[in-house]
Amino acid sequence: MLTNKSLPGQGVDQTPLAASTQECRRWLDERREASRFRREEGTVFAIIWREPGEELRVEVHDESLKGLGIVVDSKLGLEVGSSLHVMYLGEYMDGEVRHIEQEGERYRIGLRCRRMLRDGSGE
Repeated sequence: MLTNKSLPGQGVDQTPLAASTQECRRWLDERREASRFRREEGTVFAIIWREPGEELRVEVHDESLKGLGIVVDSKLGLEVGSSLHVMYLGEYMDGEVRHIEQEGERYRIGLRCRRMLRDGSGE
């Protein structure tokens, strides 16, 4: 329970704080299965493609145990649910678009990724 804290030396007021509607909504909308780790802008990249010959280098915004957030200049014809292939840090993965959000002139695309094993099966 969140409580109001008084100034040092005055003890703690145990009156519950009312969370804002926006804070509650953000918490309820949160569907992540793993923590995200932000990457410094312009320093980490991955390769994505849908068909051989369409490979594109993209900036990695963040990563988690379950996927990547990438930043691109256009939606690349991707929609939520689209499948693509990903090469990241020497790992080959199948990816599924889970989220697309426009940020200014660019798009942040959230991918759920599944690492592929050498025999073609996934983890």
